[in-house]
Amino acid sequence: MEPIDQSFHIKKPSSLNLIGVSMFFSAVYWILEAIRDVVTFNRGSIVDRIFAPDFMSLWMRILVICIIILFGVYAQSLKLKLVTHRVRSHKFTPRTFSVMGVGLLFGAIYWILESVRDAFVFNKGSLVDRIFLPDAMGFWMRLLAVFIILLFSIYVQNLVNERREAENALKRAHDRLEKLIAERTTELSESNIKLIQEVAERTRVEHELRTVNRALKTISLCNEVLVRAEEEKSLLDNICETIVRFGGYDLVWVGFYNQNGKESFMPVSTAAHDNISIDDIDFSSEMFVVENWPIGRAIKSGSPCVINDLVESGDSQAWNENWIKHGFKAMVSLPLIQQDRTFGTLNIFSMDTNSFDDEEVRLLKELADDLAFGLHVLRTRADQKRAEQEKDKIQVQLLHSQKMEAVGVLAGGVAHDFNNMLTAIQVSTDLAMMQVSESDPIYLEMKEIHRVAISAAELARQLLLFSRKHPMEYTALNLSETIEKLKKMLRRLIGEDIVVETQFADDLWTVWGDRGTIEQIIMNLTINAKDAMPNGGKVVIKTENVKFTKNDSPLMPEARRGKFVRLTFEDAGIGMDKETLGHIFEPFFSTKGPGKGTGLGLSVVYGIVKEHKGWINVNSSLGNGTVFEIYLPAVYVQAEEEFEEVIDYSQLKGNGQRILMIEDENRVREFTSKGLLQNNYKVFPAASAAEAFKLFEKEKGDFDVIFSDVVLPDLNGIELADQLLQKNPKLRVLLSSGYVDHKSQIPSAKERGLFYLQKPYALPDLLRMIKTVAS
Repeated sequence: MEPIDQSFHIKKPSSLNLIGVSMFFSAVYWILEAIRDVVTFNRGSIVDRIFAPDFMSLWMRILVICIIILFGVYAQSLKLKLVTHRVRSHKFTPRTFSVMGVGLLFGAIYWILESVRDAFVFNKGSLVDRIFLPDAMGFWMRLLAVFIILLFSIYVQNLVNERREAENALKRAHDRLEKLIAERTTELSESNIKLIQEVAERTRVEHELRTVNRALKTISLCNEVLVRAEEEKSLLDNICETIVRFGGYDLVWVGFYNQNGKESFMPVSTAAHDNISIDDIDFSSEMFVVENWPIGRAIKSGSPCVINDLVESGDSQAWNENWIKHGFKAMVSLPLIQQDRTFGTLNIFSMDTNSFDDEEVRLLKELADDLAFGLHVLRTRADQKRAEQEKDKIQVQLLHSQKMEAVGVLAGGVAHDFNNMLTAIQVSTDLAMMQVSESDPIYLEMKEIHRVAISAAELARQLLLFSRKHPMEYTALNLSETIEKLKKMLRRLIGEDIVVETQFADDLWTVWGDRGTIEQIIMNLTINAKDAMPNGGKVVIKTENVKFTKNDSPLMPEARRGKFVRLTFEDAGIGMDKETLGHIFEPFFSTKGPGKGTGLGLSVVYGIVKEHKGWINVNSSLGNGTVFEIYLPAVYVQAEEEFEEVIDYSQLKGNGQRILMIEDENRVREFTSKGLLQNNYKVFPAASAAEAFKLFEKEKGDFDVIFSDVVLPDLNGIELADQLLQKNPKLRVLLSSGYVDHKSQIPSAKERGLFYLQKPYALPDLLRMIKTVAS
């Protein structure tokens, strides 16, 4: 931007002429000089000094008068600028004061010359005295002259600055002029280019009008075909035939893109001009899509690929020769897209170069989009028909699934009550065994009752497998031992007409897994094998150690290097075809009849194996049975061995710690309280949270441990613990529950740092936990 003029307005300019004023002051100065010569230096009369001064005085007076008049001229010029609002503010630089310095120098010379005249012409003392100690009149006259010289230098400096500013303004104006000339030249060049482009554009538009009209007519007729279409193959044939007949193109064909396994591209419909034989055209080179080929580019990019000169294109020789030898010179490949996925292309060929311009390609792209939508509609209709056919089947599966869910809920509730009863049995048996000598026959009977209670607890845990609510607890497992413990239960599940044969590897490696879900895999696959042999047969369950190295190439896509334990289920059932094998792990997919399966068994097995970082391989064929192979990673941890525990109650006794016990099950509360009392603990039992609060207030919170069931009739056990901890933060809390699902609140208890004991528990387990909590 140009600098803004900083000016001001004078409301009423004075008519006083400053040049005349300067001349008046010059006359006054001349008279004062004459008076000084007479009064100070006694140099004749006033008239003589005014009209006939000596040469030196005349020269000095004329010099000063000239300076005064020049100052008047400068002042008058400045006044005119103020009146016409043309005063500009200047930035002062070191060069601004250069002439002023010269003025000061001349002022100093004038001062010295006056001193020389006084000393040598008028004999008024020494030169030093006249320089530094002049008389009052001489000092005033010199000071006035110096001031006038300084003002003159300021005037000269202003002229220099204005000259410099004028030069800068001229330079800026010159630059602006050159810029305007350059801009105008550019505009003229652009106008000329636009004119040339407009001529070319008009020619192009005339050509496009011809091709666009042809494309519009083709689109209109194809849309009519789309509206009437009822079947996919006939739709594609009619579309290709319409594009050739009414669009005037030489060859049209549609191909579908397949990503299953190796990428391939299969032509599904073709049409050609009457003088072209489709049988002579080799489509085999397009069976596999190559990204640097036109159709491959259209599929990968999702945008039309246009080649207006096949001979000059940079595509592979194999691609070009396939079409050039039949006379084709131009082509366009239009992607068929549905839901952001390219599933095929519409390909149009011409025997003329430059047959496809941008507007025509745009209209043909709309046609391809319409075709893709029409295919989507037809396929949606077909899917709806299939969905309606499977509706009843899915409803039956859903009903069965709901029944299984209800059974699971029932199993969870039964297991909870069963765990409470088993807790009472185990604790009461432990109490009775403490009162009898080990050599007493009754002790052996009690011990057998205790073993039966432990087995019953295992049965309850297995029952929870059907509710799928058993908590995930990863431990080192030996699959052979796990299967061996389930054999009795498996025989009850599959019946007497199915034989279970086990083949276990020696020194089987251990796996890191959850016992409950691993057992669920074993039961699901065993039941699946039973259903595959309706007339009976044999199921072979094998465990083996396998190792895959870097050089191994197993036929399983998910296989990887390392050590694995292979669990194999082999049956001699009816087997499955390839189509069925592709769906067996899908939820609700079942080969059983209505009401005979949920279709969830194998999908659950698949999910459990994936959670254990393994994979499944299935081999089957119709009439030859099925083999399921499960691979689980081996770990370098010894499987936990079960052994007879020797209990030393003297090491488990307490030191008189005070325990507030909250348990709503009467028998559990009674026997557990008794067991703690007999082992040197002071127990304050309560059947509900309300009773616990009363006891807490009564005893003034003087407790060491809070032992509470999680599910209470009036308050959650964790909430109860939180409220008691607010009153006494030093309390230690132990929670227990017969539930294993969300009601057990296990994650919430662990987050708060609380101890947890799962029911059913034996008295030694309880004493160990209490001792740990109280310590």
